[in-house]
Amino acid sequence: MKPLAKYNCIKNYYRDILWEDKYLTEGVVRFLFKKRMNNTTKISLTIELEGSTLVRKSGPEIIKYTVTKRDLEPNKKWRGKDGLEVVRKGTFKHYPLIAKPASQHINMSVEAYEYMISNECPFWAKPKVWAIMSETQRLEAHLQRVCEHVGGKSFTYEVLGD
Repeated sequence: MKPLAKYNCIKNYYRDILWEDKYLTEGVVRFLFKKRMNNTTKISLTIELEGSTLVRKSGPEIIKYTVTKRDLEPNKKWRGKDGLEVVRKGTFKHYPLIAKPASQHINMSVEAYEYMISNECPFWAKPKVWAIMSETQRLEAHLQRVCEHVGGKSFTYEVLGD
């Protein structure tokens, strides 16, 4: 197996440990990549996006129909009960669609949470204003930026593990 080019940063990190690139196969690199990542979820963010997605209702509606000669030849002048003979009968299933608001769910790690509530001022904020803000306000400011970046209208979040 060849080493993966897309994991070069991981390869460079572990090159001293494993000495040669030939040991950095795809499986080893993926394992090491997962080991370096902290997958503990701290923030659960749900963003409501513009638009909606169409989903089926739980059950189909059964629609019955009949076709008569009058339906097939509407321009002909029919008298009385002429043309009411049934040519075809049948049923079909119709699945009604419901518009469900589109949303995106993002889980954020402990490191992201710690950065968001830290005193370190991001480039888009004014340092004096940032220093006055509480941890909750800092977190909400970061989450608002994420929401705007994704193109969302609003967001809700939950801090897990408190």
